[in-house]
Amino acid sequence: MSKNKEEKEKEKEKVTPPETEDTNSDTGPETPEIPEDPADTFTKEKEALIAELDTLKDQLLRQMAEFDNFRKRTEREKSDIYTRVTANCAKEMLAVLDNFERAAAAESTDAGYKEGISMILKQFNEVLANLGVTEIEALHQPFNPDLHEAVSQVQDDAFDENIVCQVFRKGYKIGDRIIRPATVVVANP
Repeated sequence: MSKNKEEKEKEKEKVTPPETEDTNSDTGPETPEIPEDPADTFTKEKEALIAELDTLKDQLLRQMAEFDNFRKRTEREKSDIYTRVTANCAKEMLAVLDNFERAAAAESTDAGYKEGISMILKQFNEVLANLGVTEIEALHQPFNPDLHEAVSQVQDDAFDENIVCQVFRKGYKIGDRIIRPATVVVANP
């Protein structure tokens, strides 16, 4: 019996072929892989880098423009704040200046007093000029409602129509900003 078993085993081995790997059956016919041309790869990388560089340049230019606009806006705001603060301070001092002008125009027999008032008035005007405060020219000028405040009209043939013939209170400005309009009388022929 043992011979029969051995013979049966040999027959089984002959009938069953040995298992081999079949790589072609799973993947189908194999196509040879074409290597990519290095010049094409380099060109694609170069184009990608150029596009990225252009994007970064654009972002940089936009950031620079935004910063420049921010800087200019900040300077304008700073200048505007300075002008407003100076105008507010000068406006408060104008009442004192008006009183010094009245004191200088008043009759006095004391020469020292008159000279002292004139010196103070001169110094006061210099301080205002250093702050950028200028007097609004009004006398013999055409009436301008932006610069002048008319309190009266008079009939006077010596002046043309709508010409300032008298100034009750001087007006002042800083640059184009009016601190106080001039209080005037306007002539009508």
